[in-house]
Amino acid sequence: MWNIKGKASRLSLLCLRILAKLKLMSYVGGKARRSSFILDLINSPTFDGWHYVEPFCGYCNVVRRVVNKKTLAASDCHPLLCSLLRAVQAGAPLPSHITRERYYQLKTSGGDSVERAAACFGFSFNGKAWGGYTSSYTRPGGKTDDIWATRRRYYQRLCGSPGFAASTLTQADYRTAIGTSAATVTPQTTLIYLDPPYANTTGYGGTPRFDSAALWQTAREWSRRGAVVLVSEYNAPPDFATVATQSKSSTLAGGDKQTPRTERLFAHTSCLPRLPPSYQLGV
Repeated sequence: MWNIKGKASRLSLLCLRILAKLKLMSYVGGKARRSSFILDLINSPTFDGWHYVEPFCGYCNVVRRVVNKKTLAASDCHPLLCSLLRAVQAGAPLPSHITRERYYQLKTSGGDSVERAAACFGFSFNGKAWGGYTSSYTRPGGKTDDIWATRRRYYQRLCGSPGFAASTLTQADYRTAIGTSAATVTPQTTLIYLDPPYANTTGYGGTPRFDSAALWQTAREWSRRGAVVLVSEYNAPPDFATVATQSKSSTLAGGDKQTPRTERLFAHTSCLPRLPPSYQLGV
């Protein structure tokens, strides 16, 4: 006997997962949703008037919502992402459309023009760098979504957000990012948020596997210099404490099975006394 109700429920769930993969600014490592537990700490009055540095800014879903800081510095290693963000920040005109043929021409052409940056991220599946051409999506039932139009609306909102507008944007390796900001001379009043490619997950296409051990060592060094360093990850070395958590479900590549996971925000144990009192004992 067919379990119609059960099959319909599974089909609906699968459709929702497909739509989730095509959400507004979907991006590996993005913080478009479920980042309030991070922002609650970053925007604590304890850090009012501090310098804020975010070396893995991605689509700027966190920095655009950061408030009450003396300076904001955001950076990313991908030159085309930085070109796109600078164009958005400056209010520069973006392409009205990019065809499939033009997309693949731009992919192999080189350079960091705004058109190429828009193709790389705005017309790529799931917002992932050169993840395959896509400009629209037809939902079950026949309605077609214009993905580029949706992403352009996000860029407009991003341009209008005070945190993003006030940020100094640079293209840099995270290990040198702190040297490009005012935080260089005042580490004791610097808050650094790191949202790196998580260990054993996908990063930017065509880049080497991310060295997580080097990331943790860098976080230690910055903490010892006096900065407060927060790191998003699933796991951390024993000298880092969990200060906040958020449960979520993730879909493994190539399947539709949802795996429950707990995303954690870590701080080096030497930083704990400088956090707001409710965070000092960890989780």
